[in-house]
Amino acid sequence: MTNRLLITGASGFVGRAVTSGLMKSRPKLRLVSRIGSQFPDEVLEAVDRVIETPDIFQEDADWWASACEGIETVIHL
Repeated sequence: MTNRLLITGASGFVGRAVTSGLMKSRPKLRLVSRIGSQFPDEVLEAVDRVIETPDIFQEDADWWASACEGIETVIHL
């Protein structure tokens, strides 16, 4: 089974480095980032999806349940 990862803060300094490193091992990645964040095309082509939010700390349980559907590991950055 392939580990499915959700990465919060994916557009930040540390998040970009972690995402880049994880892409090399080819797990299924789902990224959470601020609205309007931009990613290189190679990242967008490699990830399951990018979920945008103005503030992850204001999202409710239903939002997180949807974001984490099928996810096995969350990396909060």
